[in-house]
Amino acid sequence: MQTFIVNFEDKFEYNDRFVKLIFELKRPHTIDFQAGQYIKIKINQSLEQEYFFFSSPTIDHGFEILVDRYIKGPSMTYLENLKLGDELEITAPYGEFMIDEDNQNELIFVATDVGVAPFYSMILDLLQTKQSKRKITLYWGLDNLDEFFLYQDLELLEKNFPNFDFHPVISNALPQWTLCRGTVYDCLSIHEVNADASFYVCANQEISGKIKHLFLTNDVKEEQIKIAKYY
Repeated sequence: MQTFIVNFEDKFEYNDRFVKLIFELKRPHTIDFQAGQYIKIKINQSLEQEYFFFSSPTIDHGFEILVDRYIKGPSMTYLENLKLGDELEITAPYGEFMIDEDNQNELIFVATDVGVAPFYSMILDLLQTKQSKRKITLYWGLDNLDEFFLYQDLELLEKNFPNFDFHPVISNALPQWTLCRGTVYDCLSIHEVNADASFYVCANQEISGKIKHLFLTNDVKEEQIKIAKYY
């Protein structure tokens, strides 16, 4: 684990709920992490907040995180009040929620809301950097269509990499929505999944538990399932 001083460089508001924050390393100047790991931002003397890396590990001079404004508290207040150029102290990298590259099993990623962050980093790393030929499927659940972002990015990845599939799931979908609706659990319940795949889940506790039970009752072994803490 290492301590870094970083500068707040920019932010990109996808919509009213989700925001990408961009940081540049000040000292040391580079960072080495794996897709699926996370940082801890020092909020005050008694509080550190954890955020997954949202950017690809190939960007080693800085990093991005994905923030959900609906998660209120001192950490969100701190981040919302950042001004461009402000210095922050972080420690990184943390976590074991990384891809097992010892096999070439199909990868099935399941996310809700901001839980897509580690998977976006993984997908960029696997497809663009490592040119992986493993079949990769992302199921991502959101409450409303106006919260949906990354559509063009993920659609372009689908177009350029035939081994990648993406299933957006909208809970409160309007009648004209033709794709999966309800929760990601509902979507997975009607899709046939490969029991020999490796499964990675980053969702709230209730959904994670239901999804794990669904997989286990469909001949998936427990050691094939990795569940991340939902930040």
